[in-house]
Amino acid sequence: MFQSVAQAVNKFHIPVAVKRVGCSGLCHQAPTVELLVGGRRKYILGLRPENAPQILLEHFPIRSPWKVLALKAKEWLRDIWSPSEKHADGPKTVLPTDPDLATFFGRQVRIATEHLGELDPLDLKEYQRVGGFSALRRALFEWTPEQIIREIQASGLRGRGGAGFPTGQKWAQVAAQPRQPKFLICNGDEGDPGAFMDRTLLESFPFRVIEGAAIAAVATGCHQGFF
Repeated sequence: MFQSVAQAVNKFHIPVAVKRVGCSGLCHQAPTVELLVGGRRKYILGLRPENAPQILLEHFPIRSPWKVLALKAKEWLRDIWSPSEKHADGPKTVLPTDPDLATFFGRQVRIATEHLGELDPLDLKEYQRVGGFSALRRALFEWTPEQIIREIQASGLRGRGGAGFPTGQKWAQVAAQPRQPKFLICNGDEGDPGAFMDRTLLESFPFRVIEGAAIAAVATGCHQGFF
């Protein structure tokens, strides 16, 4: 989808920036395209790669009528020769102010998903610009393992599994074990069928997961981890 949108922007010389981001909050509707038009945010759901030029031209008109005409002719011929490619469920435009969407987003408190829909998942410098790895630096150079664990305990952080086990308690138990070596494993396996929480975090915030794992390793005395 990203490539189709970027190609359409280049082909029709549309003066917009195209950016790849992680989940925008509508993970169950992915892939989605988020548009900023005149300061207003819009989400395009159900968009297929072949529909990208049409959607872009509807929201960002260009001055060349010939290119628009060529695109319309191409779509017309495709509908004639390949009617099966024409889908009844076409792209749908929704706004953050739509009642259902406003209710859905309004209940979200973004902690692990902070900056959701804004960051390129694989852009390390961008992650650092929003404070990425600053907590790890404090854990390494300012705090003791005991201080880290007390901070986690005070935060009330719990595991993302069904039991919701207190993370600070778990870290304290591991840190208290004298036996070495200790290993840290990033468990990305879902315990609940049909749930994709871990996958969403790993795909959209890989550096945040790595930073959290590194902090856990410092706090518990692990010297090797598996991601």
